[in-house]
Amino acid sequence: MLGGNLIEAPLRYAAFQLVH
Repeated sequence: MLGGNLIEAPLRYAAFQLVH
């Protein structure tokens, strides 16, 4: 997926911060 990583990376990072 081209560009998908650019959006998935920050999304997962934000979710990780919210969980913690």
